[in-house]
Amino acid sequence: MGSSASVMKSKLIKPDDCSQENWKQILRLFDRLDSDGTQSIEDGELMGNIAILHVDNNIKRLRDNKRALVNKLEFAKEKILSDLEINIKKLRKEAEESIKILTDDNYKITTGTDASIAVLNNMTLEEKSQKIRKAICGNKDCIEFWDFYNYMKTRTDDIPNIIW
Repeated sequence: MGSSASVMKSKLIKPDDCSQENWKQILRLFDRLDSDGTQSIEDGELMGNIAILHVDNNIKRLRDNKRALVNKLEFAKEKILSDLEINIKKLRKEAEESIKILTDDNYKITTGTDASIAVLNNMTLEEKSQKIRKAICGNKDCIEFWDFYNYMKTRTDDIPNIIW
């Protein structure tokens, strides 16, 4: 029962996830900052190096984040452009293959068409008559009116071209 105020201090226990060396450094720093011995740090005690260091570390962290973001952006842009080049090459190859297939198919068709034209051009009058007869009535012995009508109904524009 003395005249001085008693200060109850509780013993600080090191957390399991903190190394002994780090724990000692943190305790020493806290004691240095707690210049009035109140076991708490007031704003006035934070002035100076630790406040400057804290702000500088924040600036460094923000700059590092910005740099990482810029690097990530550049990497993403390069990836997009690289993918674009790959896709362009792939599409170009596919287009060239498609054009070759079309060209080959067209050649086969035009060659076949030319051969058919040559056969038609070399037909005798008898062969031409048999061809139109088959087109009008199939394998019937004679051309009936309705067979003739069905054949001619879409060819009336050609009637004036018939040579009599």
